[in-house]
Amino acid sequence: MVCSILLFIGFLFFPISFYLFITILMGVWRIKDSAEIPSPLKKFAVIIPAHNEEKIIENALHSIINVEYPSSLFDIYTIADNCTDNTAEISRKMNVQCLERFDPEHRGKGHALKWFLKYAIENNFSHDVFLIIDADSVVDKNILKVMNKKFCEGTLALNARYEILSPESSVTASIAFLGFLLRNLRYKGLSLLGGSAQFLGNGMAFTFDVIKKNGWCATSITEDREQWAILHLNGVRVEFVDDVCVSAIMPGTFEDFRVPRARWDIGSFAVNKKYIVPFFKIFLEKRDLASFFTFLEILTPPFTYYFSLNIMFLLVDLFIRSDHLTFFPDLLWTANNLLLFISVILSLLSTKKNFRLYKNLLFYIPVFVPWRIWNLIRGYLLSSRSEWIRSKRG
Repeated sequence: MVCSILLFIGFLFFPISFYLFITILMGVWRIKDSAEIPSPLKKFAVIIPAHNEEKIIENALHSIINVEYPSSLFDIYTIADNCTDNTAEISRKMNVQCLERFDPEHRGKGHALKWFLKYAIENNFSHDVFLIIDADSVVDKNILKVMNKKFCEGTLALNARYEILSPESSVTASIAFLGFLLRNLRYKGLSLLGGSAQFLGNGMAFTFDVIKKNGWCATSITEDREQWAILHLNGVRVEFVDDVCVSAIMPGTFEDFRVPRARWDIGSFAVNKKYIVPFFKIFLEKRDLASFFTFLEILTPPFTYYFSLNIMFLLVDLFIRSDHLTFFPDLLWTANNLLLFISVILSLLSTKKNFRLYKNLLFYIPVFVPWRIWNLIRGYLLSSRSEWIRSKRG
């Protein structure tokens, strides 16, 4: 009986394991775009939602101001959301347009973006594209040039590669680096397969027309994943762009990482639960590979939890083996774990980093996994709030 249950669960898990493997494998290829072709230049609005970011926002603004793109064709807007520091003053001193928002009852990045984009539509902004950059980030100098090419080719929404600044500087930065590496490769592969790659919150861009037609409706804890889901339901595909990246700072300790990590995990599970059925209906209507893989994406839990579950089921299977029937669940759970293990190895082989990063991963991943599971449980027990809580960063 137990073997039959394990076999059934293994069959349910296998499509997700294969999806992760095949998308990461395709992402490792890192297929680059063809040579640059002259394109008409679109006008960008670069938006930086910020809550009490006076210590770091100047770096982000310098990075964006110095991009290689005609200065007349991009404007920078800072949303100083419920700020009690000098975020707005610093922005204005750098000749950046800053809109201040005070709404204690509707706090959070999603609410800030909804408020600003509604303002942009009502005031009929002349920009062709909106680009969202986090206040703790720096961008590649060619970010607008690369995105301009994509939007001229007909892309409606996209996300740039998202990396971690100084990933070897702390244990949490190293672990976050691996997580982002896996997601970057996976969404690159998903995009190559024609699916809709998830928004990552930072480096996401969309046309004015997309927002005018669909609005910004996501105000949950994980507003990026929710907005991606809403756009997919409305027929808008998000493309992952590997040729350009945004890089952000990560909290330096597990304690600093505790609250945002719990909120992101809880928010992701909530979005998955809400949109699994609508995504499946889209697949049934289209019956193509792209919509099937996009459905698998909304079905997929965070990699840490999924890999941990696979290892747990494999160990249970090996522990209870009692007769020849265990061969089939043995084979299935071994295949699941092997696909995931190879995916991680391929990801790490695709990048070259400081030895200290790999040392951090080797020694602290066994600590991080149980910590993250306990942190998720604690987040549910404490009913982690949906408001904008600023993470402590170096």
